[in-house]
Amino acid sequence: MEISSPQLLKIARKMTSSTPINDFYDICKRNGILLDTNMLILYIVGQNGEEAVKNESLLHSEKHSHSWDDFKVVKQLVDISATKQFFFTPFSTPEVSHLLDIEQNRQRCKNSKTHKYHNSIIETLCNGIEISNPTRNILQKHEHLLERFGIADLSIINTAFFSTKPVAVLSDDEPLCDLLQFNNLPAISLARLNALGICNQNLIARMNTFTAY
Repeated sequence: MEISSPQLLKIARKMTSSTPINDFYDICKRNGILLDTNMLILYIVGQNGEEAVKNESLLHSEKHSHSWDDFKVVKQLVDISATKQFFFTPFSTPEVSHLLDIEQNRQRCKNSKTHKYHNSIIETLCNGIEISNPTRNILQKHEHLLERFGIADLSIINTAFFSTKPVAVLSDDEPLCDLLQFNNLPAISLARLNALGICNQNLIARMNTFTAY
């Protein structure tokens, strides 16, 4: 049964549940993981090494600052899936372009030099699975969530809610994770993984020690 956006908001305000760690892990393994925009950028940058994660300004803001350990968690969650692939929505890809420093890169192209992230962007996006849904459909289903989340997050909400198989959502957006969790959809934030002490240990071994939370 489809739940309207007003109902989603009402549920999110009243419930205080969260996704059990083991359930999240199992869904990652069976069906794969959906990366939000920031997790996708972290995954791309991390493939260029620890220094790239440390120095990339897009990974460090007033709200969030991501580390090499964060990248290793994302990579392990992608790698444990049966297909070794991940999901993303097309609304995340414009932000990926910011990694390229387009204006500077135009001069670089004249010198026949490729950007340091060129190969990792191509490989990552081509190996991932893009889940596309027309903007019109997303807005018609989730109009009342628009001002709270924005279109990029609405595309993730829509994918999580209407996917034929449940996909695990990884994000650094706590309100987004809360909304999905409150609707019994598998989602978790890096902040919660950090709080559980997972980022500094082997993720799979650590998750296997957890019971439902």
